[in-house]
Amino acid sequence: MVIRFSNYVCLFLALIYYPGVLSKDRPLDIIQEERAAASVLIPLKTDKWTKQAAAWLIEYIKKSSGVELPLFKDDDIPSGNVISVGHTNLVSREKISLDEFRWDDCRLVVRGNILFLVGRDDHGTKTHDWVGARGTCQAVVKFLEQSINARWFLPGPHGDFFDKKINIQVANDLDIISKTAFAYSDGRSVYDENTLDEPGKSLSALANNYRKSVKAAPGGHSYYHAVNTKKYFNDHPEYFALIDGKRTGEGNHLCSSLSNVKELLIDYMQMRFDQGLDWVSLGQEDGYLRCQCDECESKDNYRFRDWHREHRGRWEFYQNTVLPKTPPERLLLLHKQVIDSTLKVNPDQTVMLMCYAPTAWPSHEVKHFGRKRGG
Repeated sequence: MVIRFSNYVCLFLALIYYPGVLSKDRPLDIIQEERAAASVLIPLKTDKWTKQAAAWLIEYIKKSSGVELPLFKDDDIPSGNVISVGHTNLVSREKISLDEFRWDDCRLVVRGNILFLVGRDDHGTKTHDWVGARGTCQAVVKFLEQSINARWFLPGPHGDFFDKKINIQVANDLDIISKTAFAYSDGRSVYDENTLDEPGKSLSALANNYRKSVKAAPGGHSYYHAVNTKKYFNDHPEYFALIDGKRTGEGNHLCSSLSNVKELLIDYMQMRFDQGLDWVSLGQEDGYLRCQCDECESKDNYRFRDWHREHRGRWEFYQNTVLPKTPPERLLLLHKQVIDSTLKVNPDQTVMLMCYAPTAWPSHEVKHFGRKRGG
């Protein structure tokens, strides 16, 4: 009888101390009756954005419940329930698979008494540490959306919403893989400190998919940076467009036929790739005006200014009626040469060709840009 009683005692203690193992129907508690029921764990050597993901997690759990979860590093794994954020040693130990993840895909999965919030992380260039995949941050966002109904509509204290919770818990069989719908969004970000800088630095930007999960610079108008008027015009006016019989630096319009211009564009693209980018855009200046030198004019019949003087029509009409028949081959041929030269040195990178205004329609001369794919 004594032995049998001892067995019951051992079983009872096991149920108390190992609920995630033996109590299969019991959820994993994060907050229980306004008390911390779990700890947050990050890698011993961790990057800025994994730290930020853990900080966001702790901040919003506290906003919802009033309870601040303790934070540990994985050289000191706490007892009890654990939220593993990022690529901790526990991810390897429990063989949490992230196979075939791309962009900022992420996974939320419970194994025993551990909730894993982890994703594909590959971020940071020499100029912007938040550009690139931050799947672990996305995992935290997904968890907060599901556990406390968090939403971020605008940056600042009045732009986020969440439920007040006494208890926060997750199912012990939770296993969600969140696949990224698209690689990046770009443009003026209302969610970030500087609307003209790269989007995605703030939590509200990330939560609303205003981010880049690839190291991309899709800005478009690369001529301003590659062959800048202030830098080059005084010494090299020939780099710039001949308009109405005069070389002009105003508007940063270039001579598309000059080999020096092509080399400067190639150098600029290489500089951007050397900064750690994987995708870089190539495109002409805004408000494009063609160079009227003999060499440039011989390459195509693009004559928007002449057409406008005669017809006084809108650009949209010209773009949809005349432009398809007379695209600016001078630009498209130049861009083809720049892309081919750039990809010889950077075969694993991507050049994004800006299709905008005069380059909105395809070339009649260039059959394909970059690496030819398919049959």
